[in-house]
Amino acid sequence: MKLIWIRHGETSDNTRGAYLGHKDVPLNDRGREQARKTAEKLARLFPDITALYSSDLQRAGETAAIIAEACGQMNVQTDRALRELHFGRWDGQTFSQIWEREADTWQQWYQNPFVIAAPGGETLQQLGDRVDLWLEREMNTWKKGDTIVVVSHGGPIRWFQSRWIQRQPEIFNDVKAVGHGRMIVAQQINGSWAKWL
Repeated sequence: MKLIWIRHGETSDNTRGAYLGHKDVPLNDRGREQARKTAEKLARLFPDITALYSSDLQRAGETAAIIAEACGQMNVQTDRALRELHFGRWDGQTFSQIWEREADTWQQWYQNPFVIAAPGGETLQQLGDRVDLWLEREMNTWKKGDTIVVVSHGGPIRWFQSRWIQRQPEIFNDVKAVGHGRMIVAQQINGSWAKWL
């Protein structure tokens, strides 16, 4: 079984370095092109995709729609559990904007994001819990030999890499981020996930 995680294409908020969590924004032109290139690569490398899932946020949905078209008009199953970390009132703001008004709060959050949430947002552990619950539920419906595609965000993908591949969620911030419109491929071997591509 293969599980392919794809990060949505770039948005205008991404280009200005803003924290982008549950704020719902579309892809920019570069993001659409990134999604098209990844969709073409995916269709070439994995012609027999079993299922396509996506975060319900617009930037992921647009990316998934481009992939669905390239892979034979597949049905896209959306789920809120695949959303990015919720940054609360910091959503859409840059680091410098946050630092100017809430430096102490930001430092506390950055030092322990598993326990401390951005004001009005969620902790990293809460993100992890919802991704884990989603994955455990959906894995019960997948079969040996399936190829599953999930279009999501940097946070959930890092969580999968640290928690499910490395089995060390505490290394979340040390995991190399997947670029916009890029993918990682994991393979399940004897019940465990390992990076395949």
